[in-house]
Amino acid sequence: MVSKTARYAIWVLAAIARDSRNGYLRSGGLAQRLRIPAPYLAKVLFILSQNGLVESVRGRSGGYRLKHPAASMPLKSVVEIFEPEALERMCIIGSPECPGAACRGHRNWTALQDSFIAVMEGTTIADIA
Repeated sequence: MVSKTARYAIWVLAAIARDSRNGYLRSGGLAQRLRIPAPYLAKVLFILSQNGLVESVRGRSGGYRLKHPAASMPLKSVVEIFEPEALERMCIIGSPECPGAACRGHRNWTALQDSFIAVMEGTTIADIA
């Protein structure tokens, strides 16, 4: 239900939460360990940094670490950055004129969307780290 980029962002945040307790993690090591192409990971880390989820330090002892405790980072906050449309309520058949409750799939799709959003709100990076 979420894009590869959003999944990569969640993976990297969980890895940083697990392993950066004693300092910063270097992007090269993260890319190799998570099997994410280094240029792609650099883009993800840049976006995470621009949105205040990670901080980066240049130099020999630099790298990346979380800017806030992992327990205060719901998955929803990550998905909102990379794929906000995944959290939008929309008709499963793609009709902009969805009749709501009269739509055949509306009730089931709405329940699925509500469940997905609840999981994204109730699960933190700490929970998966």
